[in-house]
Amino acid sequence: MNKMNRGKRTLSLTLTSLLIMATMLIVAYTPSVSSSPTPQHTATVTPTTTTLPTVTLTFNVTCKAESINKTSIILPDGFTPVSARARNDTGRWGVQWVSAKKSYNFSIAEDSDVSNLGANEWTRFEVTVQWCAVPPTAVKFGVDAFSETTASLNNTLWLTVTFNPQFTATITPSLVQSSKSYHFNVTVKNLASSTGLGVINITYPGGWTFNAIVNYGGSRPWSAIHDSAERTFKLWGPNLLTGEYVWILVNMTTQSAGADPINWLVTAWDISGALLGTRNLPVTVDGQAPTVTISAPGSGTSYYSVGAGKKIWINGTVSDDLNITKYGLTLTINDTRFERIVYARHGLSHTTYDFAFANKTAIPDGKLAVKITATDASGRTGSAEKQTTIDNTAPQPVFVKVLDQSDEELPFVSNVYWMGADTTEIKVNASFYNPATPITGRIYLNASYWNFVNKTATSPAFNVTGSNYVVLKITLVDSAWPTPNNFTRTWEIKRDRVKPSAPTFTVQPICGGAIVRALTATDNVGVLSFKVYVNGTLTATVPLTDLQAQTLTTVPGTYHRTFNGILVLSLTSYAGKKANITITAVDFGANEGPAVSTVISVPKGTWYPVALRQGWNLVSLPLIPNSTATSSIYSLILKQGAAGVTVTYGFDNTAKSWVMNPTTMTDGKGYWIHMKAYDVLIVQGLPTPEPPALPTTYHLPAGWCLAGFTETTSMGADDYLESLEPGSYFRWLYVWDAASQSWTMVDTKTGSAGTLCPGQAFWIYLYQDQDLIPPVP
Repeated sequence: MNKMNRGKRTLSLTLTSLLIMATMLIVAYTPSVSSSPTPQHTATVTPTTTTLPTVTLTFNVTCKAESINKTSIILPDGFTPVSARARNDTGRWGVQWVSAKKSYNFSIAEDSDVSNLGANEWTRFEVTVQWCAVPPTAVKFGVDAFSETTASLNNTLWLTVTFNPQFTATITPSLVQSSKSYHFNVTVKNLASSTGLGVINITYPGGWTFNAIVNYGGSRPWSAIHDSAERTFKLWGPNLLTGEYVWILVNMTTQSAGADPINWLVTAWDISGALLGTRNLPVTVDGQAPTVTISAPGSGTSYYSVGAGKKIWINGTVSDDLNITKYGLTLTINDTRFERIVYARHGLSHTTYDFAFANKTAIPDGKLAVKITATDASGRTGSAEKQTTIDNTAPQPVFVKVLDQSDEELPFVSNVYWMGADTTEIKVNASFYNPATPITGRIYLNASYWNFVNKTATSPAFNVTGSNYVVLKITLVDSAWPTPNNFTRTWEIKRDRVKPSAPTFTVQPICGGAIVRALTATDNVGVLSFKVYVNGTLTATVPLTDLQAQTLTTVPGTYHRTFNGILVLSLTSYAGKKANITITAVDFGANEGPAVSTVISVPKGTWYPVALRQGWNLVSLPLIPNSTATSSIYSLILKQGAAGVTVTYGFDNTAKSWVMNPTTMTDGKGYWIHMKAYDVLIVQGLPTPEPPALPTTYHLPAGWCLAGFTETTSMGADDYLESLEPGSYFRWLYVWDAASQSWTMVDTKTGSAGTLCPGQAFWIYLYQDQDLIPPVP
């Protein structure tokens, strides 16, 4: 009994001591981040190359530092685990498959003769796997090591193993469009199987539609069937030796959605039934056409101008469901004046690219319509169009007017606006044209400025009292994008204080008027006009532009006429009297120069101008001429005189015959005059005979007569022919339009709109002799 108690006490003391020592050890070796020992390991694998899909790999794991009691062999994606065991070179190890981590986890068993794999100790592990479909042909297995929960410093070691199947397989085409039928050719060839190929299965993706086996063949006569349940073409036949092949051509409709890529699978067995592996045959299915987006010019850009490098840019993006970097994409523009400058990935994307086209030749202003077309690798196309208006032209001035205090325009001569001596205020009214509106900017007069408003004068006016020189500057910008077009220009405004010279001229008296020829004067700026005084009274202000007119022109507000530097004065109230003609020149500064006077005797009567066109003119004398001599009458053709007349024809109404170049010309008759060039005939004389003579009567024999209109104002044809018996003549008169060199007809019916004009002659057909008595004016 004592021995038993003594034994129990001894055992109790022993257990107590062990517990105390264990507690001390635990306290002494509590792991910490800073001081815990870290294991290290290395690993190798054999074989590193295989030609069979099911392979046993041996992993040799060596502890390089501290100790290891756990190891993990990590399988690549898609591999099927078959079995695993430890070779137990050092210690006894257990194994467990962890599907979540796709790894075989090895750890030292509880009954192992060693508790850890120490430094420089090694052991081997065998792992048998089923290779997934290839490619990839080279994969990496991971090897991790642990000391309990402390990971090796070398985790994870990656070991490469390569699978070289003993057969090859190809498929064409390998890039297709979705929901479309194609003939697909799959060819399988024996590369290295000494026993030969005996069975081949070709499996197509889900969502594809089988249409037909078109054909098959190869090195030997094989058979082929379609298994719809398994989506598989099954081929078998005589042994395919090394280098021999078999092929099958099938018609398939691709899936409706895109995929990049989707795999067909080719699995081969040798003649003995041993699996030789599975190959992936990737086919890219293009589900969508490319999308083209044009960002510049933008949708709201009405007017487009040059940008960087002074080029017109067409910018945007192109996107596709295909990998553009991998498969490529063709991008074209419909305008050969542009070339592609930029084509690059949009950020990190492989399915969206940025593009930029710029002009390589000049693009004129006007409408521009561009179309960008993208064609992807499968042949799908997408496009975008953009229309805009090119505007690279600065705003163009329509008019720039400088107005004085009376809103009169300052003359613009030699690129200078000229103020008159009495100008006290000025303002600017400018109009500019540019399609890219609005136009904005400023108008400066010296340092003062106004915001530009088109066709609106600046307000308030700018005071120029005491100032003889002002600088006008206009700066404008239009609304073109991205580079607005600018207009900047300056003008000088000067005050003209120098008077023009005295004028020179000659005066030819005519009935009721005078012809002023060779009227001229000089000025430092230029002559604006001439003032004409008669007996000290201002009669007319004749603008120089009117004086130099190349057609008959009326001086505003008067009866005076001008043509080709000649002034014809109307002096009716001075007829039969003397008149003092005084003329001064006025310059652009409103300075009036010294006067020149001449006294003339104005003959009785009046005058009337008849315009003569180049070519044929059918005219009459609207007055009773003071001289009927043709030479005297033609002397008053203002520019050319008689030399401007090629030929004249009169008509003898009684004899009904022509008279060429008559020596006399009388009123009431018509004359054909052919002119070398435009000119003006001044007809002078009396509207009616002087009393006590009776009004003139013109005899018109029966038949065709060429008669003249003898009035100086227009009149209805029925009124002018009122003295003829009704029904005694043909209703229509024939007159000649010298401007168009063509005939017109004038209706003489009472109340019609037919009108005769001064200087006009007409053909009339009479059924009986008549006397025409024109109305008294």
